[in-house]
Amino acid sequence: MTEIDEGLFNEFWDIYNDATDKGFESRQYTDPDFDFYNELRRNNGVFAAFKTHRFQNDMAAQLLDKDGKLKSFAQWEDDTQDIRDHHVKHWLGTEYNTAVKRAHIAADWRQFEREKDILPNLEWVKTTAITPGKDHVPFWGMIRPVGDPVWNKHRPGDRWGCKCGLRSTDKPVTQVPEEANFPEYKPVPGLDNNPGKDAMLYSFSHPYFALGYMAYKKLSPIVKKFVQKQIEERKKLKEFKRDKVAGKRLLIHERADISELEDNKRAGRTLVENFPKMKIRVREHVRNEDGIKNPEYEINGLLADAKRVESSKGITAGFVTAKGQGCSIVIIDFDKHLLDKEVNRIDVARRIGWRSGDFESGTIKECYIVHNGKAFRITKKNYDNRAWIVEQLKKSGM
Repeated sequence: MTEIDEGLFNEFWDIYNDATDKGFESRQYTDPDFDFYNELRRNNGVFAAFKTHRFQNDMAAQLLDKDGKLKSFAQWEDDTQDIRDHHVKHWLGTEYNTAVKRAHIAADWRQFEREKDILPNLEWVKTTAITPGKDHVPFWGMIRPVGDPVWNKHRPGDRWGCKCGLRSTDKPVTQVPEEANFPEYKPVPGLDNNPGKDAMLYSFSHPYFALGYMAYKKLSPIVKKFVQKQIEERKKLKEFKRDKVAGKRLLIHERADISELEDNKRAGRTLVENFPKMKIRVREHVRNEDGIKNPEYEINGLLADAKRVESSKGITAGFVTAKGQGCSIVIIDFDKHLLDKEVNRIDVARRIGWRSGDFESGTIKECYIVHNGKAFRITKKNYDNRAWIVEQLKKSGM
């Protein structure tokens, strides 16, 4: 499985970014570490994508029984309970706490690099843990130069749950303990890098990446492209606000058309209420060189516009105008002028059927009819089924 679930990915990414903000602290563009901070967040996205991929695959592997037959949903849900607990409760909690620690170490390291002319050495500070592990004991009190190679092999934060620290000092250096070369003192996989240098809270040796080298090579370009898309998407979202009624499923651009805003929100609320998986954005209002306004909506990633017709006769012009705007979806909104009034159902069905060229060519992928606070969808599969359209209008109380 190479497709990454965006909802799950964004949940994980937000958690790792929250850990980064807690440990590294959020940085503004005037801060010298602003670019490094953004790189941390980008790499969090890569890690979150691989975690999502691993989680999805672990869950998908339980879909079939020992005979290769699809399990019932209840059986599959029961069989995947431990997987969900590990990924979402146990592992995620540990990953968050470790990310906070390593983000803090990264922030400190950036400061150590800037101050090394004055404070050239680093001292390994004893853990604050109540029951410390033994693997870092030999390094407590070790003092070495900031640029010493030992810091590439050993540093606080290279063990799960580590609570050791580093501090800059001008005290004289000490010997590197012999344990630094013992294999049993090696960092654990995934924590063997210096996040203050490479901006990665988790390294490529982590099991999410290293489950198989070939798998990583195959997925890496897909993941990087996916993460870049999500970054660009989040930049765009900063210009949108959630609708007070529909919430995050109906987002309003800060420069949306004021003259049609209330109508766009009303129709948008009707659509998301009738289609639970639908996500709508009311877009920025602009006009092209010919004075044609841009589509007001984006519905599940496709351009759409609402045509507030005064009768069924307006359907034809609505489709033509929507196509001229580059829309894939047209909304026939009767509620602007005909709320609680009768609509000629047969004529609606007939005029929708006339749009065969639009549906068959794929120019128009969906049409939504909105009336009396209800909505239904018409596609290539049913645009020419007049009896079905009339029946849907009746069922919806239109």
